[in-house]
Order: sequence, then structure tokens, then C-alpha cells
Amino acid sequence: MHRRLYIVDLGGRREELEDFAEYDPSEAIARELERERLAAEAAELKASLDAAYRESVEKARAGPPPAVVRSYQRIYGRVPAGWPPV
Repeated sequence: MHRRLYIVDLGGRREELEDFAEYDPSEAIARELERERLAAEAAELKASLDAAYRESVEKARAGPPPAVVRSYQRIYGRVPAGWPPV
């Protein structure tokens, strides 16, 4: 019915080993800025997916049930679990 999409951010799970003899502060800052940019993109995508899900649920609740739900209700005398979506 209303599948909810989620994202998984695996960027923070990577362990980085640095040899301090070859440490470059500019490179470290660039990597940190890139991590922040990716985290911001992930947060934006999550917000977009959540908004799309809420909109889908609101639209479904406002209209008549889909044909499959009506058929289920006619056969079993009740609506299926998960309808109406929350």
C-alpha cells in the first residue's frame, strides 16, 4: 500500500587510519567539509521522503479506499490491517 522509504547513511561507519607523518590539514578539512555536505544532503533527502510519505497517506485517507481494500472488506467483512494508513 504505502511503502515508506528510508535512507541509510554509511559514511560515518568507515574507519580512517592516518599516518601522522603524512597528515595534511588541508586534506583533513576538505574531507570533513565533504562529510558535512553529504550529511546535509542525506538530511534533505530524508525530509523529502518523509514529506512525500505524509502526502501519500493524507491523499489516501481523503479518498475512497482502493479497489483491493474494498474487495478485502467485501470478502472478510473488515478492512485489512494497515488501512487506513497512519
